[in-house]
Amino acid sequence: PVSSGPYQLVEFVDGQYAEFVRNDNWSLGTPGFDRVFFRIVATDVMAAQLEAGEIHVMFPVDPADVDRISGIEGVTVASEQGIAPELWSIMFDDDELDVRVRQAMLHAIDREAICQEAMAGYCSTPVTNIRQIAPEWAIPTVEEYPDLIEYNYDPDRARELLAEAEADGAWDPNTELIFNHRPGRSYVDTAIAIAQAQMAEVGINWTIINTDTGGLIDNIREQPLGTIDGFWVSGADFTVDPSAVQVYTTCETARTGANLISYCRPELDELWEAGRQTSVQEERAEIYHEAFRFLNADPAEIYLYIVDSIIAYDSRIQGIEPHGGIGQPYWNIGEWTWQE
Repeated sequence: PVSSGPYQLVEFVDGQYAEFVRNDNWSLGTPGFDRVFFRIVATDVMAAQLEAGEIHVMFPVDPADVDRISGIEGVTVASEQGIAPELWSIMFDDDELDVRVRQAMLHAIDREAICQEAMAGYCSTPVTNIRQIAPEWAIPTVEEYPDLIEYNYDPDRARELLAEAEADGAWDPNTELIFNHRPGRSYVDTAIAIAQAQMAEVGINWTIINTDTGGLIDNIREQPLGTIDGFWVSGADFTVDPSAVQVYTTCETARTGANLISYCRPELDELWEAGRQTSVQEERAEIYHEAFRFLNADPAEIYLYIVDSIIAYDSRIQGIEPHGGIGQPYWNIGEWTWQE
């Protein structure tokens, strides 16, 4: 197979492993291994296999397991601050939730406590509820824009917003919302349970229905509108250009594209389009600042936390450097070597 990377795929057994061999034509040097096997292993089994020497690299590492795995002789644990948010997504359909209800959800959730309790502090929380994955120049800050809402944990403010919405006939406290969750990662399961309980404390009630990825997509795209109100998903981790974010919120991509939540605001679409058509970074920055400020005031999603990227490996492997993108743990695998 043609390859520009350090290793070439030679065999893939579905659900079991992928085997790679060294690419002697790699343009950046000589890879450190003749063969590399990627074994597909359940998360709760990986640590035992790492300790037994059956595998040499483990990714991802559950933040709650860092202390235990760090104690295994001959194992190194490394981490890098994450860049991809994990979301409590909210569906926008004929029964769209009032903006005050969405803001109340954000104030009702103690995201810093979730970070500590579910992830042992191996995470960060985007207080302004803005995707922190675009380049820094495109992200507005409170220092620049004092009107940016900081969604700190404030259950009293959440109750005030719900009372206002109820008085206007925009919220019924007896509403039971339906949330689709894909269980399996312990820290995610814990985070979702905490968020559900905290929202219930202010009067926002969610029924959680467990499903798998296929079932979730089917429920979003095939079920009648109003049968699902929210779901958990992990965010993308691109940082090259802010225009990449727009596919999650444009009217054009609602339901049938990346905008699974069907968020649609024509005035926001105009900002996305203007940002793409402008080549001067200073002008683009102003446009994207306005777009993200729009989303700050009219939240499309709840960014619960940004989990760190954590990798554990046999200490005899040299050259491993963790990457903040959870999808990039092997970004420099061509530089890895083995030293007794």
